[in-house]
Amino acid sequence: IVRSESTVLVTSAAAVGEKVISPQAFSKSALSIQKNDLIGLETLREKLLDSGYAPTSFVDHPGEFAVRGGIFDIFPFSGDYPVRLEFFGDEVDSIRHFDPDSQRSISFLDHVRIVPNSLTLDSNGRQQLLSYFPEGTLYILFDQPLILSELENQFQLADDIYGVLKSHKDRDP
Repeated sequence: IVRSESTVLVTSAAAVGEKVISPQAFSKSALSIQKNDLIGLETLREKLLDSGYAPTSFVDHPGEFAVRGGIFDIFPFSGDYPVRLEFFGDEVDSIRHFDPDSQRSISFLDHVRIVPNSLTLDSNGRQQLLSYFPEGTLYILFDQPLILSELENQFQLADDIYGVLKSHKDRDP
């Protein structure tokens, strides 16, 4: 099989069994903004608040946004640098990455995708992390005994919870 791009995921044994928001729900909740898009500043502010972002005077950390006049700074949950959107009225005039310390532009962009804080999304329908990868993905496991031990711990925890719930149900008339 020839693939045009490869993905490598390095994660902990605990994360392999952890439930995360489905790829479809995560993608649907992301906000895509292109240069020349029309979007009201208040509308953008509300969408960011709904996506788990916090307003601040200056962005320093992922999950923050700041508004000064027609400038909208957003530090996405993904990526290394914050994004500056400059508006002319409701039109996105420019998009760029910038250094939060120096405030200097790093690169100019035609579009940006702002992902939500996955902890704020509806937890119904969560799936295992591995659901993000297509069928036939090759997995390489390091320290397989640790992973199996973590999976056994998760199974035991689920079994214990089931036992408690079953005993409460058996006692109720």
